[in-house]
Amino acid sequence: MTALERRGKCLFLVIACLIVLDKLYGVGLALTNNDGQVRWATSVLQPIVLALAVAMLWRGDNRLRLVAAGLCVLSGAERIFVSLRILRVLATAGPDGDSSILCLFGIPVGAVAAVGVLYVVAGLLLAFSPSMREFFRYQRGFDNVRSRIC
Repeated sequence: MTALERRGKCLFLVIACLIVLDKLYGVGLALTNNDGQVRWATSVLQPIVLALAVAMLWRGDNRLRLVAAGLCVLSGAERIFVSLRILRVLATAGPDGDSSILCLFGIPVGAVAAVGVLYVVAGLLLAFSPSMREFFRYQRGFDNVRSRIC
């Protein structure tokens, strides 16, 4: 394994772990909803499918890599867009231009936007990083599953 492939492996493992943990955390939050109205398709099934797709990238499928990259960019852009709209509403919500509501809720909404930025960066790395491309080429080159694990 070359240095470029090792760098791609490290990048992939960090990105994959963060995405899978974020998606499974979202599923856990959706299932612990107290009012019993769980949106199974969008809150449970879709994140689990994306987490499994990212985990299956370990096999080196190039098409799945590009699909996951596109989904990451779209998911991140959606989070950023929604966060910016909420921040805009919060900035004008107080009476007489009072920004106390923005001070109270701005940091959590900004954290959601930061996660969105991380998703966009992860998608762009999956799609365009030369080290990730080399790592996936390396993973496709092996027929023995045991040699992929090491």
